[in-house]
Amino acid sequence: MSASRARRSLLYATALLALLAVAPALRAQTSDPITTVPLAPPGGASPSADTPSGGDSSGGDLVPDDAPLAAPAPASDAQADQPQSLLPQPEPSAALPPTAPTPELGQPKGVPGGGTSDPEGLGVLTSDEGSLGPDLWEGTDRRVVEALLPRLPVNAASPTLFDLARRLLLTDAALPASLVANQGQAVAPLDLLQVRLERLAALGEIDGLNRLLDRLPADSEPLLRQRLAMENLLAEGDEDAACAEARATDPSGGKDSFWAKALLFCQIRAGQRPEAELSLAILRDSATEADRFFLRLAEAALGIDPLTPSEVAAIDARRIRPLEFALIANMGLPLPPSLVREGEPHTRLQLVHDDSALLVDRTAAAEWAVASRRLAPEALSTLYSSFRFTPEQVDDALAAGFSLPGVEARALYFQAITAGGLPEIETQVAELAMDRAQADGVYEAAARLMLPRLKASPDNPGFAWFADTAGRALYALGHYEEATAWLLLARQEAVVSAQAAVAAHRLWPYSRLAGVAIVTSESGLEGWRYAQPDPNGPRVAQQLSLLRVLFQGLGESDAMPWIDLALGEEETKRAVPDASLLYALDDASLNGRLGETILLALLLMGETPPADTHPLALNAVLTALMRVGLPLEARALAIEAALGNGI
Repeated sequence: MSASRARRSLLYATALLALLAVAPALRAQTSDPITTVPLAPPGGASPSADTPSGGDSSGGDLVPDDAPLAAPAPASDAQADQPQSLLPQPEPSAALPPTAPTPELGQPKGVPGGGTSDPEGLGVLTSDEGSLGPDLWEGTDRRVVEALLPRLPVNAASPTLFDLARRLLLTDAALPASLVANQGQAVAPLDLLQVRLERLAALGEIDGLNRLLDRLPADSEPLLRQRLAMENLLAEGDEDAACAEARATDPSGGKDSFWAKALLFCQIRAGQRPEAELSLAILRDSATEADRFFLRLAEAALGIDPLTPSEVAAIDARRIRPLEFALIANMGLPLPPSLVREGEPHTRLQLVHDDSALLVDRTAAAEWAVASRRLAPEALSTLYSSFRFTPEQVDDALAAGFSLPGVEARALYFQAITAGGLPEIETQVAELAMDRAQADGVYEAAARLMLPRLKASPDNPGFAWFADTAGRALYALGHYEEATAWLLLARQEAVVSAQAAVAAHRLWPYSRLAGVAIVTSESGLEGWRYAQPDPNGPRVAQQLSLLRVLFQGLGESDAMPWIDLALGEEETKRAVPDASLLYALDDASLNGRLGETILLALLLMGETPPADTHPLALNAVLTALMRVGLPLEARALAIEAALGNGI
């Protein structure tokens, strides 16, 4: 038995003693039937949470490649209340496939379901791809969009928030009309097409940005389009094509220093030192403060003034754009340590494709990109397979992985699973891989890659011990019906297995959060509490409070009074959300302003993981999304928050 399984056995034994203390309530819960509630998203199609890559699946029993996302619908009156806001009322390594986020709902069908011929509002998403509809901005004042859209957060690790942001920017919908005057003075409206294009680039949504650039009329944003297209080539690792563009012409006529910097990079890359030194001298004469960082890197790349270790360590990873990264990578300059975890999305995607970078850095960046759904799982599979391990390590991955850092350990676990073997051992390896991935904040990447390759099935009672891990992973991926099958197995085996009994109670909240196959329960959160190893501990109290917040935001009721939670939870210091944003979100959602609601929700959530978001902000966002007809997104976000909190 592995050390991980031994620890789990001790946990289950402890939990079983706790379960016995509330046996009557728990028996009532486990005897209750499961009510399957198939839901259809209101107002048209919504995107699926995810379809894990099948890759080279040897079994495929756990997650069918074509398994559809179960679509939760509003719960009936007997199962749920309306969403309740907490606010006062009113108001060198492997070559990779091209970077492209995995489509959420398959290939495009038909044409974008838009309602505008104005290039400022043109989009590319069809209804099958998650278009938010032509009335996205109906009722919203233009000044709201102009003020808030440039502030759209782009570096959130949450796949749900990333998907909402990309759909907001790629939906074909007329934007609010411009204000033409202000106190008798003409007012030049902000170019919202430019803002959308720049936010898409910063978001790391390369595929969607390229599609939008291709759809725009030839005379729309020609300079910005060429710059973004070249940055996309760099982010995808195609530096030859990027330099061909840079050498062909300067479309700005010398007005945009980007093209002078791009030419300088290409000259350094080609070893054209005299030309590069001349370009550097010219650029120095006209450089602004924004160009100083690139100039410093160019001087180091030419050997004029090498970077010191302290300078490298002090580099702010968020200042590195595709051009700066390409210069660093090509000249062998050291990458700042913070780049892998804190760099901008487009730069981290560029790192994934940089053959000269350390394999462990590329793989860490790929794990983040796959977990946030900016990158297809196949790219991570290629990188995992590039690590070198001995046959003995692969054969005994359960033991060998403990001595390896997280990225390398997950690569070893992946190779052990793909090598084939006993289903029991493969499943234990996958369980360990997902445990370690959750600790490193890349849980969904491991789930997407590992689960489709397992032979474990909820039809086999021998895998009841795996129900907890499989169920939570499938809820995270949006495969609610498959997750329910594991929950059913756990309930079925609870009579004879302490592990299964604990799993049944641990999965119950996710069934409620998903809104399908709801397990009715008389004991509710109280029963869940006593299925935990330390039911009266501060950690469980915090998790109870979070679950109560999530339930209320989704319109799910529970008998546990708020005062009981207030008495048991220790004070947690978190940034208090902006009150004006909270009330603005409440007003926008109550009045059905969809685009404004999504934009405000994204601003409130920011780049903080959902599990670390202030409960007031999280409840307000869930409530608002439910109000405007986005229950799938609200429930997916709630599940992310629960998983991130260790529930």
